Amino acid sequence: MYYNILDLLLVAYQSTEYAQCLDCLTMREGSRQDFLLFASSRYEAIKNWKASFYSLNLPVRVVMYLAQISDEKSRDDYS
Repeated sequence: MYYNILDLLLVAYQSTEYAQCLDCLTMREGSRQDFLLFASSRYEAIKNWKASFYSLNLPVRVVMYLAQISDEKSRDDYS
């Protein structure tokens, strides 16, 4: 169980890093944020990679591991 939760936290960290990189791509170095580079598809990607994972997916899946819910399908439904 410990390794599953650790792996889940590492995946959350990686997903947050991907989204942070997408955030940074909307800014040019040494300048202000350029909203012409910011599209709805980029917003959706940031939302999926960052906010949705660590605010909803991560807590639910950690609780499922702690409650020893071993049904893989139930855990994968939150992925």
